[in-house]
Parts: sequence; C-alpha cells; structure tokens
Amino acid sequence: MDEIVISRPKVQDYEQLASFFRLVLTDTFIQNGIQEQKEDLEAEIRNKLLYLTQDLRSQGKQRYFLTAWRGEQIIGTIEAGTANDLIGSNISSEYQQLPEVGTILVHPEAQRQGIATRLLTEIVSFLHEQGCSKFCLDSGYSIAQRIWERRFGEPAYTLKDQWGPGADHLIWIIDITGK
Repeated sequence: MDEIVISRPKVQDYEQLASFFRLVLTDTFIQNGIQEQKEDLEAEIRNKLLYLTQDLRSQGKQRYFLTAWRGEQIIGTIEAGTANDLIGSNISSEYQQLPEVGTILVHPEAQRQGIATRLLTEIVSFLHEQGCSKFCLDSGYSIAQRIWERRFGEPAYTLKDQWGPGADHLIWIIDITGK
C-alpha cells in the first residue's frame, strides 16, 4: 500500500479536487439517504469549490486546505476558515470569531483507515500554530454526527429539524488546549 502524504493543494489539483468533491459528496448523500436532494448536493459541491478557490487565490489565508494523497490519487481533504453562515447565526457571540474546521471528506474506498484523523490532527496543529485555542465544527449528516459525537461528545448546539423532521444540524465548539 502506498504511503499517505498530506500536503497543501496546488492550482493544478483543482480539476482532480472538483471530481473528488463530486464523488465523495454524492456517496455521502447516498449513505445518508438524502440522494434525492440533488439541489442541495450541487450547492454543497459549489460551496466546496468556492472554498478551494478562496484557498488557492489567497495562498491559504482565506481558507486553508490540506489534501491527503495515496500515490497520485486524492483520498481526503480538510479545510479551515471563517465559520459558515449557519454556524455564525446560531452560536453565541463569544464564539463568533472562532474558525471552522470543515470539508473533511474521505474517499469511500479509503474510509475507516484513519485518514480523517490524520487530516484533523494536521489542521488542529496548524490552527494551534496560528494562535487558536478553539474551533467550531458542524454537521448535518447523520453518519458524520455519530462519528463526531464519539470523538467530541455532545454538541454545543443542536439546530432541531434544520433539514426536515428529525434531521438536526449539530455544532461543536472544540477546545484544542486540552483544558
């Protein structure tokens, strides 16, 4: 098995990342039983591409992406940046300036191999180096919510029925200082 390399994306990676986003998000929608929400899927893909463009244009200052590679294949991504509008409009003012960690996507064939954990560790180290002591993370996908609840405990905020009856959106505030 090839070694996994985590690096910053390059402009020439854009098309491969766009294909990766489409593949993983389509699979995510299927796994979460929401594949009929085609408009939401397309909006999610556009949003990821917007964040990637912000990263590439600002050289990581507006958004900061990391990409996991196995050989020539992208197998994961993660990014950090200003919290999205859904987070910003639903958390208390004391957390308004926290960065968001998002776009944690792992190729369906590479899931459950520790890729997300490695990416998360790398981005948390980056945030810590930037002087951040906390970050926020959110999810509307039920499968991801279970993973984050196991890792981070109960969310700080629950947006009840955000995506329809019984489909909540969860937001965590994570302290990276270990306190």
